[in-house]
Amino acid sequence: MPAGTKRSRVDATSTSSAAVAATPFPTETVCETTVQLFFSLVDGAEMHTAAVQQQLRVLACSLLKLERTSKALRALLKSNKCLPYYRFFFHTSSAIAVLPRRFLDGTFGVALFSGAFGNGPSNTTRFDVLTPKDVLQDRVNTSNRLSELSIDRVVTKSVNYMASDLPTGVGPRVAAFVGRARFLTQHRAAVNPHWATTCNLANCHCKMLCSDGSMPGGVQQSNPALADLFGESVTSSEEDEDEDGNEPPQYPVASYWASLSPKPLTTLPRRVFCSLACSLAYEDELATAVPIRVSDAEYQETFSSASGKVGLARILASTRAAFKRNDAAARALREAMRSIRKRQRSTIRTELFERMHKNVADVLNIDLGLLYAASALAESPGACQGRLLPATAPGWRDAEIKRFARATERVKAIYLKHHRESDGLARDERFPPLWLRKVRDQAAGLFPVHV
Repeated sequence: MPAGTKRSRVDATSTSSAAVAATPFPTETVCETTVQLFFSLVDGAEMHTAAVQQQLRVLACSLLKLERTSKALRALLKSNKCLPYYRFFFHTSSAIAVLPRRFLDGTFGVALFSGAFGNGPSNTTRFDVLTPKDVLQDRVNTSNRLSELSIDRVVTKSVNYMASDLPTGVGPRVAAFVGRARFLTQHRAAVNPHWATTCNLANCHCKMLCSDGSMPGGVQQSNPALADLFGESVTSSEEDEDEDGNEPPQYPVASYWASLSPKPLTTLPRRVFCSLACSLAYEDELATAVPIRVSDAEYQETFSSASGKVGLARILASTRAAFKRNDAAARALREAMRSIRKRQRSTIRTELFERMHKNVADVLNIDLGLLYAASALAESPGACQGRLLPATAPGWRDAEIKRFARATERVKAIYLKHHRESDGLARDERFPPLWLRKVRDQAAGLFPVHV
């Protein structure tokens, strides 16, 4: 083969590669086409028809998926200044039945507490009675009405609400919707300043409407420690039936794990978040800082050496499993506290997390103390005659919660008297701390003989 021919083929290949590199990636073209089609359908005269609504739903879903495909596509969509306003309008108009409980959900970053909204209505006092929930409902109603009007009718009927500071290319239908939403938000914030609050997430602080710190302007988180860490409360009653044969009134009773705490459980302050993203970020912060649910200990015990055993053998196996559980919990809490201290900004103060960790350690220690006392008796079958002991069968914690109430209180009293802060979680069966040795010495009194 001639040398010139080979060189020409190499040059041709290089030229072809350069041309491909210069050509936009096909997916970016598809993305831009999808955006333009989305805009044209929203601005079209037949937006309210079922066929167009179905097309818009498909396009909106496609845009969300394209946004998660790659960083390049995400940056491309983010660079389009008109897209957030169109998304805000369409997703509000397609809201079904239940309104979003957070004020900023679905706005896609559109500013409502600031920005122009036209001249506004001539009589603004008639809007003074609206609540944050009414403002949310008006957004849905406005988007639905605007969807049914032609562009000419939109311009005629919404001339007082046209937002004039939107990016070039935003159509009258979307501009009128944004203007109306801005007017109501800013009007309510001005009439009732205490309704305007900020998101409690450390890195957010977005403004939102929230009546007296309650729903429906934002979503609240209140005392997740009890439900998330120590299990749900159970409902109980003193007797099965009353004298008339009717069901007695039910009242909540603390779960087994919550009842073990020798000190008051730490309660987190109520938080209000502007969006689902902030609420999930807060839950993730909680899960990272407190990675242990003590109510899961029973599930862990099921898959330990106690699995399949009953009677005294199960007590001994459950006690060994509890020591291993405490050892794993101590490591997890130590790593969590290290990550908390490294965090630059946190929604919850470090002191609160430290108190929650102490609650977790106390509860796990009391549970271990109850098992450790029972195992001291279980080593001698004769000493167990006539005694009711825990951990002899699966599910004993909830099924026998009342039967071991006296023993639990005794263990808590010993723990408060002899436990030191430096002890932490009891995790080594070979070297039990002083309080655990005291519990073992009083095992016979914790579980008296029943005739």
